[in-house]
Amino acid sequence: MKRLMTILFVVISLSGCKSAVKTKEPQKSAEETQYDIAWNNDIKWKKYVAGIQQEFNETKSPETGFKLLSRFESFNPFTGIFRYTKDKITTKHKIEKYEYVQIPTRDGLKLDGWFIPVENAKGTIIVLHGWGSDMDFGLTQSKFLVALGYQILVYNARYWNFADNPYDYVGFIANDIEDIGDIITFISARADVNTDKLGVMGFSYGAQKSIIAGAKYNQLKFVMADAARINNEAYNEEQYNYIKSVLKGKSIPSMTMAELNLLNVVATISPRPLLLLHGEKDSTVPLAHSTTILETAKQPKEMHTFPASGHCLGMIGSDKEAYFKVVNDFLEKNVNKK
Repeated sequence: MKRLMTILFVVISLSGCKSAVKTKEPQKSAEETQYDIAWNNDIKWKKYVAGIQQEFNETKSPETGFKLLSRFESFNPFTGIFRYTKDKITTKHKIEKYEYVQIPTRDGLKLDGWFIPVENAKGTIIVLHGWGSDMDFGLTQSKFLVALGYQILVYNARYWNFADNPYDYVGFIANDIEDIGDIITFISARADVNTDKLGVMGFSYGAQKSIIAGAKYNQLKFVMADAARINNEAYNEEQYNYIKSVLKGKSIPSMTMAELNLLNVVATISPRPLLLLHGEKDSTVPLAHSTTILETAKQPKEMHTFPASGHCLGMIGSDKEAYFKVVNDFLEKNVNKK
Protein backbone atom coordinates (compact mmCIF):
# COMPACT_ATOMS: atom_id res chain seq x y z
CA MET A 1 0.00 0.00 0.00
CA LYS A 2 2.83 2.35 0.91
CA ARG A 3 4.56 1.55 -2.38
CA LEU A 4 1.33 2.20 -4.32
CA MET A 5 0.89 5.57 -2.64
CA THR A 6 4.47 6.50 -3.53
CA ILE A 7 3.91 5.62 -7.20
CA LEU A 8 0.69 7.65 -7.27
CA PHE A 9 2.48 10.64 -5.72
CA VAL A 10 5.23 10.47 -8.35
CA VAL A 11 2.70 10.19 -11.19
CA ILE A 12 0.63 13.11 -9.87
CA SER A 13 3.77 15.18 -9.35
CA LEU A 14 5.00 14.50 -12.88
CA SER A 15 1.55 15.32 -14.29
CA GLY A 16 1.60 18.61 -12.44
CA CYS A 17 5.03 19.44 -13.77
CA LYS A 18 3.93 18.56 -17.29
CA SER A 19 0.87 20.81 -17.10
CA ALA A 20 3.02 23.61 -15.75
CA VAL A 21 5.30 23.50 -18.77
CA LYS A 22 4.13 26.09 -21.28
CA THR A 23 4.47 25.66 -25.01
CA LYS A 24 7.38 27.79 -26.13
CA GLU A 25 6.34 30.24 -28.82
CA PRO A 26 8.72 30.73 -31.74
CA GLN A 27 10.99 33.70 -31.23
CA LYS A 28 10.39 36.61 -33.58
CA SER A 29 13.19 37.89 -35.73
CA ALA A 30 14.51 41.40 -35.19
CA GLU A 31 12.77 42.50 -38.39
CA GLU A 32 9.42 41.04 -37.25
CA THR A 33 9.73 42.76 -33.88
CA GLN A 34 10.58 46.03 -35.59
CA TYR A 35 7.56 45.66 -37.87
CA ASP A 36 5.23 45.02 -34.90
CA ILE A 37 6.42 48.24 -33.26
CA ALA A 38 6.01 50.10 -36.55
CA TRP A 39 2.49 48.68 -36.97
CA ASN A 40 1.43 49.99 -33.56
CA ASN A 41 2.95 53.39 -34.36
CA ASP A 42 0.93 53.48 -37.59
CA ILE A 43 -2.27 52.82 -35.64
CA LYS A 44 -1.48 55.82 -33.40
CA TRP A 45 -0.77 57.95 -36.47
CA LYS A 46 -4.06 57.03 -38.15
CA LYS A 47 -5.94 57.97 -34.96
CA TYR A 48 -4.12 61.30 -34.94
CA VAL A 49 -5.12 62.02 -38.56
CA ALA A 50 -8.70 60.94 -37.86
CA GLY A 51 -8.77 63.42 -34.98
CA ILE A 52 -7.68 66.27 -37.25
CA GLN A 53 -10.28 65.25 -39.82
CA GLN A 54 -13.03 65.22 -37.19
CA GLU A 55 -11.95 68.63 -35.89
CA PHE A 56 -12.03 70.06 -39.42
CA ASN A 57 -15.46 68.54 -40.09
CA GLU A 58 -16.77 70.23 -36.95
CA THR A 59 -15.02 73.62 -37.17
CA LYS A 60 -14.10 74.12 -40.87
CA SER A 61 -11.27 76.32 -39.59
CA PRO A 62 -8.56 77.27 -42.16
CA GLU A 63 -5.82 76.34 -39.69
CA THR A 64 -7.17 72.81 -39.21
CA GLY A 65 -7.76 72.47 -42.94
CA PHE A 66 -4.17 73.42 -43.66
CA LYS A 67 -2.92 71.00 -40.99
CA LEU A 68 -4.89 68.25 -42.70
CA LEU A 69 -3.66 69.08 -46.20
CA SER A 70 -0.03 69.60 -45.20
CA ARG A 71 0.35 66.50 -43.03
CA PHE A 72 2.70 63.63 -43.76
CA GLU A 73 1.22 62.10 -46.89
CA SER A 74 1.16 58.39 -46.13
CA PHE A 75 -1.28 56.65 -43.80
CA ASN A 76 1.52 54.19 -43.03
CA PRO A 77 4.67 56.21 -42.31
CA PHE A 78 6.16 53.56 -40.04
CA THR A 79 5.38 50.49 -42.15
CA GLY A 80 5.74 52.23 -45.51
CA ILE A 81 6.58 49.70 -48.22
CA PHE A 82 9.88 51.34 -49.15
CA ARG A 83 11.22 50.97 -45.61
CA TYR A 84 11.13 47.20 -46.03
CA THR A 85 12.07 46.86 -49.70
CA LYS A 86 14.81 49.41 -50.35
CA ASP A 87 17.47 46.70 -50.42
CA LYS A 88 15.36 44.29 -52.48
CA ILE A 89 15.33 45.96 -55.88
CA THR A 90 17.04 42.92 -57.39
CA THR A 91 14.56 40.37 -55.98
CA LYS A 92 11.31 42.33 -56.23
CA HIS A 93 11.90 44.33 -59.40
CA LYS A 94 14.43 41.97 -61.03
CA ILE A 95 16.80 44.87 -61.71
CA GLU A 96 20.47 44.01 -61.30
CA LYS A 97 22.09 47.19 -62.54
CA TYR A 98 21.18 50.20 -60.42
CA GLU A 99 22.60 52.86 -58.12
CA TYR A 100 21.15 53.84 -54.76
CA VAL A 101 21.55 57.63 -54.58
CA GLN A 102 20.86 60.38 -52.07
CA ILE A 103 19.94 63.68 -53.69
CA PRO A 104 20.81 66.83 -51.70
CA THR A 105 18.19 69.58 -51.49
CA ARG A 106 18.76 73.31 -51.03
CA ASP A 107 17.55 73.07 -47.40
CA GLY A 108 19.78 70.20 -46.33
CA LEU A 109 17.62 67.12 -46.88
CA LYS A 110 18.77 64.02 -48.75
CA LEU A 111 16.16 62.35 -50.92
CA ASP A 112 16.51 58.57 -51.37
CA GLY A 113 16.52 57.44 -54.96
CA TRP A 114 17.33 54.69 -57.44
CA PHE A 115 19.09 55.54 -60.68
CA ILE A 116 18.69 52.84 -63.31
CA PRO A 117 21.37 53.34 -65.98
CA VAL A 118 21.02 52.12 -69.55
CA GLU A 119 23.92 51.69 -71.94
CA ASN A 120 23.53 54.00 -74.94
CA ALA A 121 20.37 55.40 -73.38
CA LYS A 122 17.81 57.09 -75.60
CA GLY A 123 17.18 59.63 -72.85
CA THR A 124 16.79 60.08 -69.09
CA ILE A 125 13.49 60.41 -67.24
CA ILE A 126 12.86 61.70 -63.71
CA VAL A 127 9.94 59.77 -62.19
CA LEU A 128 7.55 61.35 -59.67
CA HIS A 129 5.42 58.98 -57.57
CA GLY A 130 1.94 59.81 -56.33
CA TRP A 131 0.46 61.05 -53.05
CA GLY A 132 1.21 58.66 -50.18
CA SER A 133 3.30 56.46 -52.46
CA ASP A 134 7.06 55.94 -52.60
CA MET A 135 9.86 55.22 -55.03
CA ASP A 136 9.25 51.47 -54.72
CA PHE A 137 5.79 51.71 -56.30
CA GLY A 138 7.05 54.50 -58.54
CA LEU A 139 9.51 51.97 -59.94
CA THR A 140 6.69 49.45 -60.41
CA GLN A 141 4.92 52.03 -62.57
CA SER A 142 7.95 53.23 -64.52
CA LYS A 143 10.39 50.36 -65.01
CA PHE A 144 8.91 49.64 -68.45
CA LEU A 145 10.79 52.78 -69.55
CA VAL A 146 14.07 50.94 -68.98
CA ALA A 147 12.94 48.21 -71.39
CA LEU A 148 12.19 50.97 -73.93
CA GLY A 149 15.81 52.15 -73.67
CA TYR A 150 15.51 55.05 -71.22
CA GLN A 151 17.36 55.39 -67.96
CA ILE A 152 15.30 56.58 -65.01
CA LEU A 153 15.73 58.28 -61.67
CA VAL A 154 12.91 57.43 -59.25
CA TYR A 155 13.05 58.93 -55.78
CA ASN A 156 11.14 59.40 -52.54
CA ALA A 157 9.37 62.74 -52.15
CA ARG A 158 10.65 64.81 -49.25
CA TYR A 159 7.98 63.77 -46.76
CA TRP A 160 9.64 60.36 -46.40
CA ASN A 161 12.55 62.10 -44.66
CA PHE A 162 10.12 62.63 -41.76
CA ALA A 163 8.89 59.03 -41.55
CA ASP A 164 10.30 58.53 -38.05
CA ASN A 165 8.30 61.49 -36.76
CA PRO A 166 5.51 62.30 -39.24
CA TYR A 167 3.91 64.64 -36.70
CA ASP A 168 6.66 67.19 -37.44
CA TYR A 169 6.12 67.30 -41.19
CA VAL A 170 4.58 70.36 -42.85
CA GLY A 171 3.99 69.75 -46.55
CA PHE A 172 3.61 72.28 -49.34
CA ILE A 173 3.70 71.48 -53.06
CA ALA A 174 6.09 74.36 -53.79
CA ASN A 175 8.81 72.60 -51.80
CA ASP A 176 8.32 69.45 -53.87
CA ILE A 177 8.54 71.46 -57.09
CA GLU A 178 11.76 73.14 -56.00
CA ASP A 179 13.11 69.70 -55.07
CA ILE A 180 12.74 68.81 -58.74
CA GLY A 181 15.04 71.72 -59.53
CA ASP A 182 17.62 70.20 -57.14
CA ILE A 183 17.16 66.83 -58.82
CA ILE A 184 17.73 68.35 -62.26
CA THR A 185 20.99 69.85 -60.99
CA PHE A 186 22.00 66.51 -59.46
CA ILE A 187 21.27 64.35 -62.48
CA SER A 188 22.61 66.82 -65.04
CA ALA A 189 26.06 66.51 -63.46
CA ARG A 190 26.30 62.86 -64.51
CA ALA A 191 28.49 62.12 -67.50
CA ASP A 192 26.04 59.47 -68.71
CA VAL A 193 23.08 61.87 -68.91
CA ASN A 194 22.38 63.77 -72.12
CA THR A 195 20.68 66.92 -70.84
CA ASP A 196 19.14 67.53 -74.26
CA LYS A 197 17.08 64.37 -73.69
CA LEU A 198 16.07 64.88 -70.07
CA GLY A 199 12.38 64.74 -69.17
CA VAL A 200 9.90 63.94 -66.43
CA MET A 201 7.05 61.47 -65.92
CA GLY A 202 4.62 61.73 -63.00
CA PHE A 203 1.73 59.71 -61.65
CA SER A 204 -1.35 61.26 -59.95
CA TYR A 205 -0.04 63.94 -57.55
CA GLY A 206 3.33 63.34 -59.19
CA ALA A 207 1.68 64.07 -62.56
CA GLN A 208 0.39 67.37 -61.22
CA LYS A 209 3.91 68.20 -60.04
CA SER A 210 5.43 67.10 -63.36
CA ILE A 211 3.33 69.66 -65.25
CA ILE A 212 4.09 72.50 -62.83
CA ALA A 213 7.79 71.58 -62.85
CA GLY A 214 7.78 71.29 -66.63
CA ALA A 215 6.48 74.84 -66.84
CA LYS A 216 9.09 76.11 -64.37
CA TYR A 217 12.21 74.28 -65.57
CA ASN A 218 13.16 74.56 -69.23
CA GLN A 219 15.79 71.88 -68.62
CA LEU A 220 12.95 69.35 -68.82
CA LYS A 221 12.66 68.74 -72.55
CA PHE A 222 9.43 66.72 -72.39
CA VAL A 223 6.65 66.08 -69.86
CA MET A 224 4.49 62.98 -69.36
CA ALA A 225 1.61 63.05 -66.86
CA ASP A 226 -0.61 60.12 -65.89
CA ALA A 227 -3.88 61.24 -64.21
CA ALA A 228 -2.88 64.75 -63.17
CA ARG A 229 -5.35 66.48 -60.86
CA ILE A 230 -6.24 70.13 -61.49
CA ASN A 231 -5.39 72.14 -58.39
CA ASN A 232 -7.62 75.10 -59.18
CA GLU A 233 -8.15 75.66 -55.45
CA ALA A 234 -4.90 77.69 -55.40
CA TYR A 235 -4.45 79.69 -52.22
CA ASN A 236 -5.09 83.41 -51.98
CA GLU A 237 -2.56 85.89 -50.58
CA GLU A 238 -3.88 85.64 -47.01
CA GLN A 239 -3.63 81.83 -47.03
CA TYR A 240 -0.18 81.96 -48.61
CA ASN A 241 1.05 84.28 -45.84
CA TYR A 242 -0.38 81.84 -43.31
CA ILE A 243 1.54 79.00 -44.97
CA LYS A 244 4.78 80.99 -44.79
CA SER A 245 4.21 81.69 -41.10
CA VAL A 246 3.71 77.96 -40.46
CA LEU A 247 6.84 77.13 -42.44
CA LYS A 248 8.94 79.76 -40.65
CA GLY A 249 12.21 78.16 -39.63
CA LYS A 250 11.64 75.33 -42.09
CA SER A 251 11.87 75.58 -45.88
CA ILE A 252 10.02 78.54 -47.37
CA PRO A 253 9.65 78.23 -51.16
CA SER A 254 10.10 81.20 -53.47
CA MET A 255 7.32 80.29 -55.91
CA THR A 256 4.19 82.42 -56.17
CA MET A 257 0.70 81.01 -55.87
CA ALA A 258 0.05 81.72 -59.55
CA GLU A 259 3.06 79.55 -60.47
CA LEU A 260 1.55 76.66 -58.50
CA ASN A 261 -1.80 76.68 -60.30
CA LEU A 262 -1.55 73.96 -62.94
CA LEU A 263 -3.98 75.55 -65.40
CA ASN A 264 -2.17 78.88 -65.13
CA VAL A 265 1.14 77.40 -66.22
CA VAL A 266 0.55 74.35 -68.41
CA ALA A 267 0.69 76.39 -71.63
CA THR A 268 4.22 77.47 -70.66
CA ILE A 269 5.49 73.95 -71.37
CA SER A 270 5.13 74.67 -75.11
CA PRO A 271 7.05 74.38 -77.42
CA ARG A 272 8.24 71.32 -75.48
CA PRO A 273 5.95 68.27 -75.91
CA LEU A 274 3.33 67.19 -73.36
CA LEU A 275 1.79 63.71 -73.10
CA LEU A 276 -1.34 63.15 -70.98
CA LEU A 277 -2.39 59.63 -69.98
CA HIS A 278 -5.54 58.55 -68.14
CA GLY A 279 -7.35 55.32 -67.27
CA GLU A 280 -11.04 55.43 -68.17
CA LYS A 281 -11.91 53.50 -64.99
CA ASP A 282 -10.08 55.96 -62.76
CA SER A 283 -12.26 56.61 -59.69
CA THR A 284 -9.66 58.82 -57.98
CA VAL A 285 -9.02 61.57 -60.53
CA PRO A 286 -11.88 62.11 -63.01
CA LEU A 287 -11.00 61.87 -66.69
CA ALA A 288 -12.30 65.43 -67.12
CA HIS A 289 -9.19 66.74 -65.37
CA SER A 290 -6.90 65.52 -68.14
CA THR A 291 -9.35 66.72 -70.79
CA THR A 292 -9.34 70.23 -69.32
CA ILE A 293 -5.55 70.24 -69.10
CA LEU A 294 -5.35 69.19 -72.76
CA GLU A 295 -7.67 72.03 -73.78
CA THR A 296 -5.59 74.57 -71.85
CA ALA A 297 -2.17 73.36 -72.99
CA LYS A 298 -0.54 74.46 -76.24
CA GLN A 299 0.96 72.34 -78.99
CA PRO A 300 2.72 69.97 -79.16
CA LYS A 301 0.37 68.02 -76.93
CA GLU A 302 -1.50 64.74 -76.99
CA MET A 303 -3.75 62.69 -74.74
CA HIS A 304 -4.50 58.98 -74.64
CA THR A 305 -6.98 57.04 -72.51
CA PHE A 306 -7.05 53.36 -71.57
CA PRO A 307 -10.48 51.73 -71.29
CA ALA A 308 -9.69 48.93 -68.84
CA SER A 309 -7.39 50.85 -66.50
CA GLY A 310 -7.95 52.36 -63.08
CA HIS A 311 -5.92 55.09 -61.41
CA CYS A 312 -2.36 55.18 -62.83
CA LEU A 313 -2.37 51.46 -63.59
CA GLY A 314 -2.35 51.42 -67.38
CA MET A 315 1.15 49.94 -67.42
CA ILE A 316 0.14 46.94 -65.31
CA GLY A 317 -3.21 45.56 -66.51
CA SER A 318 -4.69 44.47 -69.82
CA ASP A 319 -4.03 47.88 -71.40
CA LYS A 320 -0.30 47.67 -70.81
CA GLU A 321 0.76 46.92 -74.40
CA ALA A 322 -1.24 49.89 -75.67
CA TYR A 323 0.17 52.02 -72.83
CA PHE A 324 3.76 51.05 -73.66
CA LYS A 325 3.19 51.78 -77.35
CA VAL A 326 1.72 55.23 -76.69
CA VAL A 327 4.63 56.22 -74.48
CA ASN A 328 7.23 54.75 -76.82
CA ASP A 329 5.71 56.45 -79.89
CA PHE A 330 5.63 59.79 -78.05
CA LEU A 331 9.28 59.47 -77.02
CA GLU A 332 10.45 58.29 -80.43
CA LYS A 333 8.63 61.17 -82.11
CA ASN A 334 9.75 63.91 -79.74
CA VAL A 335 12.98 62.79 -78.10
CA ASN A 336 14.63 60.54 -80.65
CA LYS A 337 13.35 62.05 -83.86
CA LYS A 338 15.77 61.54 -86.70
